[in-house]
Amino acid sequence: GYGAGRAVDVAHLFYSIDGGFVGGEAGYNAQFGRFVLGLEGDLSAADIPGTFADHGVVNDEDRLKVGALGTVRARAGVALGNVLVYGTGGVAFASAVGDYVGDVTKKVMHVGYAVGGGVETRLARHWSIKGEYLYAGFGERNYYYPATDSTYSYDLSLHTIRVGLNYRF
Repeated sequence: GYGAGRAVDVAHLFYSIDGGFVGGEAGYNAQFGRFVLGLEGDLSAADIPGTFADHGVVNDEDRLKVGALGTVRARAGVALGNVLVYGTGGVAFASAVGDYVGDVTKKVMHVGYAVGGGVETRLARHWSIKGEYLYAGFGERNYYYPATDSTYSYDLSLHTIRVGLNYRF
């Protein structure tokens, strides 16, 4: 998948972040006539880096990188033949690190929410393909930079586009 977003600090300066991720998901769906209800979880390794922009001036020595993403979500949709159109929402998490001229923070875990929707199409009896959009808002977390003994707080958010191939048992 692909993700883009930003991390805003308390002075409203921000990191513009974007990059890719790959992972897996597992879940369960139940169909009631045309209506489908389900629960799914996913975990992805990510490479979503960003550089700090101070009033439009990019500082290549100040970086933030999201290294992992995951969600646990409910989904509800309507089956239209072999096509499922659905909405989804639940808990999201991301692991990130900050780096200012080699002063690297420990991994920081952000926990927030994810909402979105998608379309899934059956390819064969057990196989389907899906496309999905998710917005994840993670809220504010502190990043401690040990070499400079400083702490900065960032409010992280991401927009993601996902494509998935699913096997149903």
